Amino acid sequence: MITPADSNHSVNFYWNIVKHLSPDAKIDLITMLSQSLKTEEHHPISAMKHYGVWGNDGMTDEEFINDLRSLRTFKKDIVDL
Repeated sequence: MITPADSNHSVNFYWNIVKHLSPDAKIDLITMLSQSLKTEEHHPISAMKHYGVWGNDGMTDEEFINDLRSLRTFKKDIVDL
């Protein structure tokens, strides 16, 4: 989370960079910043981008589940339901 103090520090940091620009360059920067606010797009995160991240190892779903189960370790006895 960005606090107001962090935000103020960032603004001062960038101001020290741009304050020496020419008036025309400052106007261009203002225009670019304004446009970025108007066209800001929020891209929803889709689970589809993670589809197939484990690749195709040739295992069926049942084989994969059984493999996962065989890797589990417990300190207590497992009771079948």
